[in-house]
Amino acid sequence: MPASRCPWARLYSGNRRAVPLENPYDLRVTSVVVRTELDHVVLEVSGDIDLATAPQLRDAGLRALGIEPTRVVIDLTDVTFIDSSGLGVLVLLRRKARTHRSELALVSNSRVDAVLRVSGLEHVFTISRGTAAPR
Repeated sequence: MPASRCPWARLYSGNRRAVPLENPYDLRVTSVVVRTELDHVVLEVSGDIDLATAPQLRDAGLRALGIEPTRVVIDLTDVTFIDSSGLGVLVLLRRKARTHRSELALVSNSRVDAVLRVSGLEHVFTISRGTAAPR
């Protein structure tokens, strides 16, 4: 497709040349895999957690809490990006877990750790590094 017909192209004012920018339709796939163990549920999340994908995590988390496990572990080790929408979902799930008398724990990576630290949420959650539980 010529750059001039590219919907995500920007015209530079100097020479009126269209230059393709990053394709906004090229979204990273986010997946949430739910594993049920004896007394707890593990949500394995991968990809980006942002405004577009946070509802997917929210819905999976609420379904997991619906079976009233003693513990819900959200494994974020394969998360590449998280924004305020994702943080909001984590806070919501923590609040819902407390209502259901469940414990909510996070398994994190350095990217997610940095966002939790900057947002002041690192002391709100039980956080560990590594893997959630053996398969």
